[in-house]
Amino acid sequence: MISLGLQVIDWVETFLVHGPGDIEGEPIRLDDEFAAFIVRAYELNPDGLRRVRRAVLSRPKGRAKSELAAFLSIVEALGPCRFLMLRMRYGLLVYVGGCGRLRRTRIYGRGR
Repeated sequence: MISLGLQVIDWVETFLVHGPGDIEGEPIRLDDEFAAFIVRAYELNPDGLRRVRRAVLSRPKGRAKSELAAFLSIVEALGPCRFLMLRMRYGLLVYVGGCGRLRRTRIYGRGR
């Protein structure tokens, strides 16, 4: 498997820091779940084109989904996700979302 994901992770952890709050200015450290998501989302086909055009990450409230979306948006704008290739046409479109208790109950059932 060929992926730009490891370069993306390295770039995020090298150049991005936390914004206002208790840990302002500290470097970003992606956990294993987010790192695996990024590696899979940035996989390439043998011909060098992106294998994944859309990626969905659905997690409960408070799991830093918005932060991950911000990191990937910055990577798409400024990071190592683009390279010169005439046949490359699409960036990665990432859907992230949280849901309130009512919606979560409809999706996952009452037991969660």
